[in-house]
Amino acid sequence: MSDLIKQGAYGAVVGATVGAPLKGQRLYRKISFYDPIPVRMAASDTLDAWAAFSGHLSSGGTIDGIGQALADNWSSWTEETAFGLANINAGIPAPMSGAHRNPLGGGSRAFGRAAYWGLAFHGRPDEAAEWAFRDASMDHSEAGAWLPAAVARMIACAQPGRSVSWVLRAGTAVIPKGCRSLAALPMLLDCAASFDGASKARNSLPIQFAFRSESEAFATFSWIVTALVIGDGAFDKTVLAAASLGGEADQVGICAGVLGALLSGETPDEWLKPLGRNYAASTSLRNIDPPPTIKQFTDLAVDAFKAHGGELVDQFEETLVVEPVIEEPVVEEPVVEEPVVEEPEVEESAADEPEPEESEPESVESPETAAEDHEADAEAAPEEPEADRTEETAAEEVADEPEPEPEPEPERVLLPPPAPSSHLMGQIAAIPTRSSQDAGGYGIEVRYLSKLPLDIDSPLEIGIAFHSRSEDEKRLKPRLEAPEGWKAADRLQEFRLAPGAESVFPAVLQPPKDYSGLAGSFWVVSGRAKPEYAIPGSQLWYITGPFDNTEGKGFDYNYPAERIQNLKEIYNGRSGLAAKWEPLWGDGRTFDLEEMFNTGPGAAHLWAKLKFPKSGRFRICCAASTGAVVWVDGKRIIRYHHEQQPWPTMDDPFEGEFTTNGESIVMIKILRNRTPLEPVTVYFLDEDGHPVDPIAWLEMDS
Repeated sequence: MSDLIKQGAYGAVVGATVGAPLKGQRLYRKISFYDPIPVRMAASDTLDAWAAFSGHLSSGGTIDGIGQALADNWSSWTEETAFGLANINAGIPAPMSGAHRNPLGGGSRAFGRAAYWGLAFHGRPDEAAEWAFRDASMDHSEAGAWLPAAVARMIACAQPGRSVSWVLRAGTAVIPKGCRSLAALPMLLDCAASFDGASKARNSLPIQFAFRSESEAFATFSWIVTALVIGDGAFDKTVLAAASLGGEADQVGICAGVLGALLSGETPDEWLKPLGRNYAASTSLRNIDPPPTIKQFTDLAVDAFKAHGGELVDQFEETLVVEPVIEEPVVEEPVVEEPVVEEPEVEESAADEPEPEESEPESVESPETAAEDHEADAEAAPEEPEADRTEETAAEEVADEPEPEPEPEPERVLLPPPAPSSHLMGQIAAIPTRSSQDAGGYGIEVRYLSKLPLDIDSPLEIGIAFHSRSEDEKRLKPRLEAPEGWKAADRLQEFRLAPGAESVFPAVLQPPKDYSGLAGSFWVVSGRAKPEYAIPGSQLWYITGPFDNTEGKGFDYNYPAERIQNLKEIYNGRSGLAAKWEPLWGDGRTFDLEEMFNTGPGAAHLWAKLKFPKSGRFRICCAASTGAVVWVDGKRIIRYHHEQQPWPTMDDPFEGEFTTNGESIVMIKILRNRTPLEPVTVYFLDEDGHPVDPIAWLEMDS
């Protein structure tokens, strides 16, 4: 089995390399081999994460510590991962780190990482899915975490002899009902089964199931499924289909390469030769040396499997076929009614004969031998005739003896894939408002019960849960430590934590009277452990509107609110109603404004005076479904007006760049036409691509 895991890891390297040049492609492009043919493997920060995972497992790390292990040893500040790492550094561990103020939580960057957990826990599909889900939750939420967990479960079940449909059912069993990926499966399977199935699926999916971006987890999972079905267990076909579909082709390629290698039993040499011997690392690893060779990279997965993997139960159950035994009495039953039963001699002979089920074949099939036996019985000398029969007629009896019927072959009945446990499904379905950290043999999880973000004068209600992670009972005496100025009330007490048990205690944190909404931290102290947890803050923006936007004319119209910003100013709003600036407390990253428009067209303005951690150059993303205009310090830097389903990445037309001396005024005009307005996303990045939050929000002049 270890060799199979090694082949799966080789398949990941091949898949990442063949998919890298086709990443971001929006159309189907059929390839027949590497295109272009490489001189070495493609560097992949996703594969580098495998080294961080292996170090975490080999040091005895627990599932609660995955996110921190990545933050400590792996620095990939790209798209959704940047928000996840920023949250962890701010004291918000997984699974909440992937959901909290993460506008890209439905992205795809966890799929290639999930392949590692499928190999490490191969043969233990529930464990593979749970570790993959917790890992994905570091920088994703909902489908961005559910679907990588499903892929990890597929990989944990895949091996030679297993059918693609069986493996697919094993994975999709953990996807919550209502997920678009389940609804799209029949269409993908139908397309993949047809001629030129990959091309058909590539053209059909965006039409029937519109997705916002090629980076969306829904699209990536769909391409993995399509490649798996088209490949039908063959490595070459699986990997080629994966890369040809484009999108997040490196993530799709990694997963397809692993699945193709596990189902076929090998990664063919012709795919490995162009990659050379050396492992090509990206610049993402910190505090860990990358493996020098590709072989040593595959050893990471093998070593993890030896420590954590298991053997899968055969997918078939053997059932003995017993039809011949059942049919025999039915055939012989009419013999009982023959008239010879009335003759004494025959009755005596029949009485001497054994029942049909117990008779020797020769007594039934050879009439000559039966007559000789009857005469011998009549002379009352059975010993000599028996001896004579054995010596003189053995050859004749053997010749007349029928061929014995062969033993029935066991019937192999296909079993359904192993059903996921209720514990796993509970983890996947849980609302991601929980932060869990390892405390050495047990985990301490904080459950946020208050609606986030907090109102500045509202208490933070939490539940503090202790999970046993060892086979030993622990005696704990925890306490809650609040930040300066905050008051804490809790029901923590000394208690015993039995193996496998969980204990939950309620607590409340009350902010000070002069609380400004800034994020903070609190601590749960238990023995030597003192994990830090975040108090999610609120940001102060101002909003005014709605104003008239008949036929979309508000995009070019210069509203008075764009010229004068003062709390005392009153504007002529839509339908002649008065409008003025009102404070809007929120997370500062997502603005759900649909309610204020009351189902009609209009325009609204957002305003904030922000103090940044430092002066310099920053980028702002403003993604709206209809249109937006953004000014920073009076300079217009973003302007677009068209209907869309935005995927809020730093790309045109959502991106703008500005320079600040440390304090800037940001104003945004948001339009709503006849269709409902989706939540608007706004965030800032520094020059290194790290998410940045202002350190203060200043009030508008009055």
